[in-house]
Amino acid sequence: MIRISSQPPHDFFLTLDVDEYFEAEDDPIEIAERGLVRGLNLSDRSVLAVIRYNQNPVEPVFEVELPEQDSPTKAEEAEIERLVGRIVGSKIDLTAFEAAVADDPVLGPIVEEHYGFKRLARSCFFEDAMRHIVRTRISHDPTRRRMVQDIRKAWGTGFEWQGRQYYSYPRPEVLAAVDPEDFRAFGISARKGEYVVGLAASIASGEIDQDALEKMSAEEFWEVVNGIRGIGPATAQALMFRRNRADSNFMAQRSTSSKNRGQEVGYRRWLFSIYGIDPHDPDAVTEEAYEKIRANWRGFEAPVWHYLFYHWLMESKAAEHG
Repeated sequence: MIRISSQPPHDFFLTLDVDEYFEAEDDPIEIAERGLVRGLNLSDRSVLAVIRYNQNPVEPVFEVELPEQDSPTKAEEAEIERLVGRIVGSKIDLTAFEAAVADDPVLGPIVEEHYGFKRLARSCFFEDAMRHIVRTRISHDPTRRRMVQDIRKAWGTGFEWQGRQYYSYPRPEVLAAVDPEDFRAFGISARKGEYVVGLAASIASGEIDQDALEKMSAEEFWEVVNGIRGIGPATAQALMFRRNRADSNFMAQRSTSSKNRGQEVGYRRWLFSIYGIDPHDPDAVTEEAYEKIRANWRGFEAPVWHYLFYHWLMESKAAEHG
């Protein structure tokens, strides 16, 4: 049994409200009872990990088991702690975040209402990036999940536990050798196949260092990831926010079209709108305006985005159900 402490507060059960966080074989209701099941790629083998939350937001701990598999070595335990920690966001310090936004008129009430919410991610940058590339411009969620699952079935490692099949994400060195045309069998375009294979090859060769990406500043990360073929600004911003850390940045993205020139079109537009600034007014969406908004929560940009998204999602669900 491996025990992973998470920076409090952390109410993992809130995460189960967000459908887009999960894979095709996941059932959020069952996860609350049986645990989150994930295939993990360790250095020398792939394992199936069952991750259980101790149901204590104030002293959150995740217990990890490898059912019916060889016990992990000390080195593997460290790998598992790092990978699972990234999945659940164990290093995101919400106590300091709550203190920072306590007097913020927008975020203060939202953070108080959703006490302990944290995002769910994949175990590494490659898995999150591959998933984003495949899902881009596919609006039907079951189809998106099935496409990603098909890739994991074809080139990942399969496991069976309690009568259900699970699959790890493929390793970069495996996907680097795949013909992009093979993705078409799953309804995925060969162009997307090229993007995934190209990214896999860059990571397998060492051209892109996943560990370095986790440690880079937001600006360095933005420059490197925006340079990856198949990853646009919106995806680069989303991937930045999926790292196991709170500090980040909402990168400015101004429209260059003749019709909307100067308007904010990136994630900042949501911030400006929520804080009462018209994102369509080029004279209003200035760097100074952004820094004024950010003053209360500088260093906590990632949880800011995730809380705003979660709050929007919960309000949308409430409206849908009357």
